[in-house]
Amino acid sequence: MLDIQYRMHPSISHFPSSEFYNSSIQDGTKDKNGNVVRGLEPPLSSTHRLRKLADMSGEGSTRSRPSVIFLDHRGPESKQGTSQVNIPEAQIVVSLVEDLLLQNPVSL
Repeated sequence: MLDIQYRMHPSISHFPSSEFYNSSIQDGTKDKNGNVVRGLEPPLSSTHRLRKLADMSGEGSTRSRPSVIFLDHRGPESKQGTSQVNIPEAQIVVSLVEDLLLQNPVSL
């Protein structure tokens, strides 16, 4: 079984480790002093709701950069052919991706 993970920020890996693995997964993403290795910082976001959620987490330097967010919405699903679609949910995702790309330009 996997016992050390090397891909996720510790604030992300905490959830699956505690919920599914009885907190047995260790983080290989910290240096010997317990600092998260460079390159795993969450992206910047100007979305007010993200900042508000981050402020409630109290995670020091990442306060305006939450690693994980859960959004609850009331967008209704509808049937399209044999699939279910949720247009309001898709619009939320598009607006978040647009914001992330504006705040964190990607060069090719």
